[in-house]
Amino acid sequence: MVNFKSRPRVRLYSVLLLIACMSVVTQLRAEDGSQGWLRYAPPSAVPAGYERMPASIVNLDSSDVAASAESELRRGVQSMLTRTLRVEKTIPNQDAWILGTTDEVRAAFPQYHAPQLGPEGFSVSGLRAHGHTRWIIAGADPRGLLYGAFHVLSGIARGQSFAALSGRESPAAPIRWVNQWDNINGTIERGYAGRSIFFDNSQVRADLTRAGDYARLLASVGIDGCTVNNVNASPQMLTPEMIRGVARIADAFRPWGVRLSMSVAINSPQVVGGLDTFDPGDPKVATWWRARVEEIYAAIPDFGGLVVTSMAA
Repeated sequence: MVNFKSRPRVRLYSVLLLIACMSVVTQLRAEDGSQGWLRYAPPSAVPAGYERMPASIVNLDSSDVAASAESELRRGVQSMLTRTLRVEKTIPNQDAWILGTTDEVRAAFPQYHAPQLGPEGFSVSGLRAHGHTRWIIAGADPRGLLYGAFHVLSGIARGQSFAALSGRESPAAPIRWVNQWDNINGTIERGYAGRSIFFDNSQVRADLTRAGDYARLLASVGIDGCTVNNVNASPQMLTPEMIRGVARIADAFRPWGVRLSMSVAINSPQVVGGLDTFDPGDPKVATWWRARVEEIYAAIPDFGGLVVTSMAA
């Protein structure tokens, strides 16, 4: 026998269960792993000294990479410490975060003792000046500044104080690159995590949002370059259309200080250029390569170079 009076309660329980399930699904989707450590989860304990954190931030450098350092610092501090950093155009008469190259910081604060840094190195330090405390992240160049910002955020995530993070670092190796095995049809040789974020259907993807996210993740661990396609390259990589598409990938990488390179097939002069040979010693082959490289650099001024293979896909 059905108890009709119990139905409203059953419906209420069903609705509450549905809401709970939707909440769990939403949380699972939010933690899909694509952000890596850059999801900026709040640390289990707030690092010592951050209650005295300056509320404003001044970026002395005008480059796109420095802008990434500024936005990343604000994003990470907001997410991990629930503190909103106010951006100032000029140095305020109060405590402040200061971002810039060592030369820029020295120009703004003559009493700042700039450390000796190698290319892409950074320094983290505190400075007391005119009655105010400056939390300084300085780079030998904009890339170094970006790496310094990530160093600070990594320390916060691990529960370190700003004082513990102070010091300087410079890369031991000037070339720190990764090689992708992506094919222009969208597949990835020896890939186990889905399709290419760069290519699909023999062209560069229209939406390169994930390529930018990937460059951000690379920069966060100090990687400064990426070869975007399979070493067993398709000769189509050197067609004018593909070069224009790859230039768009370089645009997505550039704000994160990541340079792009690509693999090319050694027989491209014959397959793409229509020559009767691809012998590197042949003068007309050398002329073809020179013209193609000039075309690449015209589209990608900071191009990182070519990986040449004798195998053609």
